[in-house]
Amino acid sequence: AQLLVDLGESYRTSDRATFLRDLDQFADDLRKLESENQGPALWETYALLAMFDWKGGTQAKGMRAVARRKGNYLAKARELKPNLPLLAWLDARYASEAEGKHKVDAWNEFCKQFPYDPRGFYSRALLVYNTHADEAKSAVADLKTAIALYPPYQDAHKLLLAISVRDGHLTQATEHIRQMRQSLQGDDRLNVDLMEVELTARIGDYERLETLVSGMMLSSRPQGLKALATAVRILLGDGEYSEVVELCDRVLEQSETAVGKLFRARANMLLGRFEDAQSAFDAIAMAPEDLDEEWRSLLSLWSDQCRRFPTLLTTTGMPDARDRLDLARILAVSGAKPERWLYLFAADGPVAA
Repeated sequence: AQLLVDLGESYRTSDRATFLRDLDQFADDLRKLESENQGPALWETYALLAMFDWKGGTQAKGMRAVARRKGNYLAKARELKPNLPLLAWLDARYASEAEGKHKVDAWNEFCKQFPYDPRGFYSRALLVYNTHADEAKSAVADLKTAIALYPPYQDAHKLLLAISVRDGHLTQATEHIRQMRQSLQGDDRLNVDLMEVELTARIGDYERLETLVSGMMLSSRPQGLKALATAVRILLGDGEYSEVVELCDRVLEQSETAVGKLFRARANMLLGRFEDAQSAFDAIAMAPEDLDEEWRSLLSLWSDQCRRFPTLLTTTGMPDARDRLDLARILAVSGAKPERWLYLFAADGPVAA
């Protein structure tokens, strides 16, 4: 557990090259831990080692790959936890078409071995959705099987809705949500409401989105805040920053909520309105107890970015990887010439160098 904690800290605080070196060191430490044979065998250890040691070791670009395979960790993990989807995912991840193997074969075998495990059917559907868009029917069939085995399976419902939206079957998606709402109760019904919020945000029906979130705020403030966070996550990811401001304004008319102010400030920052955003961040920071603990780290991060970004936008060169994409989005939304920001969407290679 401590090895994972240290690796997480490296991911948050180190540059790419340092993190990759720490990743190789993590793999070495994990092997030493396994070789000492202290305590009971853990499938978690073998599964992690299988991820590092498949086909001879890690492949950190530009650095010596220190990992070397020392046993069939995948087989050991499977002995301890045979119905672990991660192991099928590893088989699928490294399947070689040249060797006559296909990524879907691992999930076919998993579904055959464990026909009552909905995770296998969902995972096979997800693979087909991501790689074979023309085979949507088989993905839909698998998702319906997964849902039949476990009706509250939220990820399966979401993927089924995503396929309906991608294929233009919006009426079908809406009908599916209606049926879910009728058949589920309690927290599961809240999940349905959140799915409807996510679906509405993704298809761009912003007027209805505001109505949904406002309605949930009126019926239950905690549920309304979850709906707001769900909607904002989608809108920020899609670059719809003005819509975030409008949605938060409507919510704040109903109820003064610190997280609503936080989201609005974030959107204003991405729109290049740094003074307004910083003023809002500072006001929230004056009363941190009004903000749920889960959002306080974002307040600190976004406020720091807001202070630094105006200067970074006037400089040349490649900024830090953690800032680069946000800076590119700000420049793009501002109408700056593509040559000013397009290179910022490049791969991480130049940053590591």
